[in-house]
Amino acid sequence: MKNLLVSSFTDPDDSWGLYLEPRYPCTVEGWREYSGKFEVHSSIPNGLHDYDIVVNPMARGNPVDQMRRLLELFPHDFLAAGQALFTPVEWRLLHYIRDCRLGRLGQPDFDPQAALLFACVDDNWLSDVPREFVGADQPTAEIAVGMEQVIAGLTIDQAKAVWAIVAFTWAIRLEKHEVLHLPWWYYHWLLEFVRHAKAAA
Repeated sequence: MKNLLVSSFTDPDDSWGLYLEPRYPCTVEGWREYSGKFEVHSSIPNGLHDYDIVVNPMARGNPVDQMRRLLELFPHDFLAAGQALFTPVEWRLLHYIRDCRLGRLGQPDFDPQAALLFACVDDNWLSDVPREFVGADQPTAEIAVGMEQVIAGLTIDQAKAVWAIVAFTWAIRLEKHEVLHLPWWYYHWLLEFVRHAKAAA
């Protein structure tokens, strides 16, 4: 199994807060004892008229409910995405993709594979992510370009699962230190999150 966590070394001058204790457990066992609160961000509509709901009745659905349904309906896509495709460092870098929202999966013609390739190869945004944010030794620009072959080898449905996972980390407002220390890309971690969040609602 790939290493889930970066070093437990605590930097006394940790101005980014990368070594704070995450709000959520790392393991399924830890979830059994978890009783903390959840922060979930739902899209805020603009304008006075509900174009979004007319076009897509689920447009304003709670991200926890949306993710729970995706995990239930397409577990093999999420299992494949989380277990073998990217290294933990690459997953952490993917978290910093711009404009990664669950709502884009509601567009029938949205191509998540093309969007992931654009983010990693053509867009320079990921090059500016400090390597400390992802626990890497090499520059993030090299990591991003190195993901091109893996992304190109994804099926469209696996790419949708990857997109959903990354978008969900934004919806639940993972902090930088949580992106760094939690195994948030694993199917079972996601499943435990949505189960506990739903129970706490």
